Amino acid sequence: MKKIFLAITLVSVYSASQAQTPEDALRYSWLQASGTARSQAIGNANGAIGGEISTIFSNPANIGFYKTGDFVISGGANFLNNNSSYLGVSQKENKAAGFLGTTGFVLGSPLMEGAR
Repeated sequence: MKKIFLAITLVSVYSASQAQTPEDALRYSWLQASGTARSQAIGNANGAIGGEISTIFSNPANIGFYKTGDFVISGGANFLNNNSSYLGVSQKENKAAGFLGTTGFVLGSPLMEGAR
């Protein structure tokens, strides 16, 4: 009985597991850079950084660290060059495009006397 249960469990787990498919590779190859240069430099792992305008989407309280105003315009360019081959069929794709990243302004003020 234990062997049958183990066999059924292994077959179920095996059939539910999936590896990366060619469609997944194409899907992940189209990701574009976003955010400010500071957040891109750390791989967009900026949820805990204070005083960074691009964190407003993940942690809005970080905007409270601003003591002066800030105006940000982040732009960039993507140059994509993808080559793929699957089942004897080759595909090449070249694309260049510009983008406007995080853009905005923050009005900050210094800490007032008596405020904590």
